[in-house]
Amino acid sequence: MSPVLHQVRFGDRLARVAAVAFDKDGTLLESQPFWHGLWRLRRSLIYDRAGEETAAVWEQEMGAVGGAFHRAGPFAVATLAEETTLLAGLFYRRMGWSWEQARSASLQIHRESNERLDLERVTAARKGAVAAVRSLHEAGVPVGIVTSDEKPRAVRALELIGLPATTWAFFLTPADVVRPKPAPDMVTAACAAVGCTPESLAVVGDSLVDLQMARAAGALAVAVPEYADDADLLSAHADILLSGPHEISLKV
Repeated sequence: MSPVLHQVRFGDRLARVAAVAFDKDGTLLESQPFWHGLWRLRRSLIYDRAGEETAAVWEQEMGAVGGAFHRAGPFAVATLAEETTLLAGLFYRRMGWSWEQARSASLQIHRESNERLDLERVTAARKGAVAAVRSLHEAGVPVGIVTSDEKPRAVRALELIGLPATTWAFFLTPADVVRPKPAPDMVTAACAAVGCTPESLAVVGDSLVDLQMARAAGALAVAVPEYADDADLLSAHADILLSGPHEISLKV
């Protein structure tokens, strides 16, 4: 049976889609409070374990100097596994530790910072994000998440802004696929979950890797830059460029 196609309005463009996949950070949630919370915790733990110089090098390598985040850098877009490996490599190079010691320390720092992060303090919805998702979901349009974050934290963060787990037809993280963004694997998995083709799926994201993932799979790439100065970069990789998720709605 062919999937039901819904007419969804993306700004001034109308598209017939079977489902909509949303990135989380920077797309539905404001990225800065979340990133700053994690950055402070991780930098403090790295400082305690390896000193100021190593903490400063970590900032440089992660694109997170002084809490000013490079939005295409590892801190912003890498998976947890990738972040852990990068820090382990830094410890191995600078501290003279064995690989096992370096890997263990990195895992502990990431685990502890994740556990200590106060999600209620660092979670805020982007303008119109909740209303956009709810309007689609309540109209019967399957909506889902494609995020580089770990699932328990991502689920909880979205619950905090009023989007419970029952909202989502699929909820995909790097743990669910072989290859993370920008590979097309999450799009393929999303399509399998709702029984549609990539051509009938819209992917909404704020970063280059979201759009590259969509394009690699043949899905509709919808850019919602969190910052105006990202628009030019994203527009070259997007089928549709919006100013934010508030421009998404069901055609009435």
